[in-house]
Amino acid sequence: MKRSSEAKVRSAANRASARAATGSARAAARVLLAAALLLPGVARLLVVPSCAGAQTVAKAIQGTVLDADKKPLPGSIVYLQDQKTYIVKTFIATGDGGYRFGQLPTDTDYKVWAEYKGKQSKSKLINSFDTKLKVTLNFYIGK
Repeated sequence: MKRSSEAKVRSAANRASARAATGSARAAARVLLAAALLLPGVARLLVVPSCAGAQTVAKAIQGTVLDADKKPLPGSIVYLQDQKTYIVKTFIATGDGGYRFGQLPTDTDYKVWAEYKGKQSKSKLINSFDTKLKVTLNFYIGK
C-alpha cells in the first residue's frame, strides 16, 4: 500500500507539474500572440519618426541681386539672419546674380539683405506667419 500511495502522490505531482507547464505554455503562447499582433504597430512607430523627417515642411528663400539698371550682380553676398537665434547665413550670388536658401524652418522670422562692393540693399523681413513655402526676393543695389 505504501507504494501505491507514493505512486499516487507522484502521479498527482506529475499532473500538477504538467498543468503548470501547460499553463505557462499557454501564457507564453498568449504573450507571443500579443507580440505578433503588436509588433507591426511598434515597427511602424519606430519607422515613422525617420520618415517624418523626410516629410517635414520647409521654406525656401530665393531671388536675384540686381543693380539699378536691373543687371545681375554676380559675386554679391546675400545675408539671411534668423530672428530667433540671430545666426547669419550667407550665400554668394551665382553668375546670374541668383541665390537660394533652402530647408529653412517655417516657424522662424528672417531678415534678408544683400551687399556688393561695400553697398547694401534695403533689408527685407519674412514673417513666420507668411505661409508661402517658396519666397522670392530680388534685391537692388544702387550705383
